[in-house]
Amino acid sequence: MDRKEPTPSEDPIHGASTSSTSPHGGDSGGGTQKPKGNDHDVFLSSVCPMWSTLFDDLRHGLVIAGIDTFCSKDNADEWIPYILPQCKISIPIFERGFVNDKSGLRELVHMWKCKRSSGQIVLPIFDEVGPLEVQLLEGESIEEFSRLEGRVDEMELGEWRKALAEVGSLRGWEAEKFAYGKKGALVELVVARVVSLLKTTFKHPT
Repeated sequence: MDRKEPTPSEDPIHGASTSSTSPHGGDSGGGTQKPKGNDHDVFLSSVCPMWSTLFDDLRHGLVIAGIDTFCSKDNADEWIPYILPQCKISIPIFERGFVNDKSGLRELVHMWKCKRSSGQIVLPIFDEVGPLEVQLLEGESIEEFSRLEGRVDEMELGEWRKALAEVGSLRGWEAEKFAYGKKGALVELVVARVVSLLKTTFKHPT
């Protein structure tokens, strides 16, 4: 992979205030092992060269809630195109330096395609970067992305740009603005939102 290991508030998506073993499914630390072919509830992705505590805390929260979570961090890149379409919900976490995470950007393209083809729900989280920066409309990301020109296949670069614009425009959570930066409260709210979606939209027994 291209990466290296490293007071509840109103939910902007759901519009309501909430507070909220072992891994399931793909979240098993299976390395290059082929994941099982069963459907997963959530695909969790960190679009960032380094892994953050927010990613790990959210993964832990989802697993504790009994949500079958597939984490790209624990599996080989080549299986992502086969696993992602099986998932009901995708959660990309954007962090500083996201344009330099080729693996994360490729995962984002698959999320974008799944949303367009099958209506997969995508719930983005913006951590230390804003939605406009993810959409390449402001900030350092514009210059960083331009440096990829000539170093990345032009067609793939175009897909990354479209996926960033599409997913960055979706309603999500800005971690630094949420609950005065209390990420524990954000994790609780995201988990509660996922549980609600699985129950109401997908009739999940969770």
